[in-house]
Amino acid sequence: MPGHRMSSSDNATTARLNAISAALRIPLDQLFETPASCELADANECLRLWRLLRTAEARDRALAALRKAVEEEAT
Repeated sequence: MPGHRMSSSDNATTARLNAISAALRIPLDQLFETPASCELADANECLRLWRLLRTAEARDRALAALRKAVEEEAT
């Protein structure tokens, strides 16, 4: 809309989405694709599972497993 001013909450949301896309190193619009049709489906699943981990120890084990997988692929 011409002349439409974004509210501070809109600005905060936009800033947060830009930070997420930068951290993931993907274009912002890719965050809005349907998970079934984009590369983020597996990342969404990882985040969903991460949120279910209740202890720091469980999160440490999960990170260790991911790091090991990355290292194995690099060799």
